[in-house]
Amino acid sequence: FQYGPLDQGFWPEGIYTAPTDAALRSDLEMIKKLGFNMVRKHIKVEPQRWYYWADKLGLLVWQDMPSPNSYTFGTPPIDKEAFSNDLTRMIETHYNSPSIVTWDIFNENQGQHDTKKYVALVRGLDPSRIVNEGSGSTNVGAGDLYDIHPYPPPAVSDSKSQANVTGEFGGIGFQPFGKVWNSKDLTQYITMKNETDYLALYDKFATMLANFRNNKGLSAAVYTEITDVEIELNGLLTYDRVLKADAEKIRRSNLKAIYQDVSEYVYPVLPAADITAQKWQYTTTDPGTDWMHKDFDSSVWLTARGGFGTAGTPGAHIGTVWNTGDIWIRQQFELKKVSAANLNKLMLHIHHDEDCQVYINGVLAAKLEGWTSDYQNIVISSAAKSALKRNGQNVIAIHCTNKNSGQYIDAGLSVISDKKLKL
Repeated sequence: FQYGPLDQGFWPEGIYTAPTDAALRSDLEMIKKLGFNMVRKHIKVEPQRWYYWADKLGLLVWQDMPSPNSYTFGTPPIDKEAFSNDLTRMIETHYNSPSIVTWDIFNENQGQHDTKKYVALVRGLDPSRIVNEGSGSTNVGAGDLYDIHPYPPPAVSDSKSQANVTGEFGGIGFQPFGKVWNSKDLTQYITMKNETDYLALYDKFATMLANFRNNKGLSAAVYTEITDVEIELNGLLTYDRVLKADAEKIRRSNLKAIYQDVSEYVYPVLPAADITAQKWQYTTTDPGTDWMHKDFDSSVWLTARGGFGTAGTPGAHIGTVWNTGDIWIRQQFELKKVSAANLNKLMLHIHHDEDCQVYINGVLAAKLEGWTSDYQNIVISSAAKSALKRNGQNVIAIHCTNKNSGQYIDAGLSVISDKKLKL
């Protein structure tokens, strides 16, 4: 299992130029110290000394091809000949660097074109290495990897013909020193206020990776990112290379992701749309204050299959288009063959974009903020578990609010255990 940080190679002293050879080495030494075994060199080609130190220190390298454009505006048409020539020169120049194990051709559809042609070109130039047709890009099935970019938590794709990898995730923001390089233009996917919460969330993501590796075939992952840069505050280190949190705790989390055996057995009780789409009652008009209660009259609500959202939302399984600001959904279900002991292992299986409140029989089961890029298993409140009827009808009711582009809501219930169960 390959696990490493995204490394954009920016420096306060020289922007794209490191101040010294020792500085080049120090970043890689820190990556090793934190327990990673890989690094993704992101849309930048480094001087040969960087690859020498990766070879010498023992780090695997995913090497990106710089993008024809990277979220810029008014760019000229792509010069395909120049892109092809530069891609060829990059591979020919660094072909003999043992640390490089993967060539990444495109990133997040940035100037992506003629994908199959370039995969064939790279394989012809270097048949010995893995070819990633696009990290977080439109996948046409030409390369060796199916690479997705979920944020903030990791997720796993389900390709049957390519290795499944999480080419970017994370982006946890934490600023413990009261200063940032550029306070006017900052990007954080999620912000933590203290080191304890920061490390707890980081470790939670590592546990998810171990689960995906052990149980869903995840082959590699890339955490965003090793250092802050001028407009991003997602680094494990600041822009001037000061570590933000306890190195040994980060290392333990990383080693868990790479090596720890995390077995998980999932038994769907109420399937979500990623398994089998269910019929829900729904409305996009505010239903008042009692809509979550079991005896609420929802007979005037519409009925349709989940999940609810818009096409293109990451991880979504659209059954019904929802493109308004709010949606309320309800569904009746029975708990069949679930013992009292296994009821304690019941978890909410949910994909939300964005904020949502989940109720079971009128009792708040979970209040979730922000957005996910795939389904996650969430702890159900003790009060909501107590409200469940093992024999008889239950109601799950959800309110979801959308504020930004991309929207989705769907949920189910699963018994989750680290051992095989008989239900």
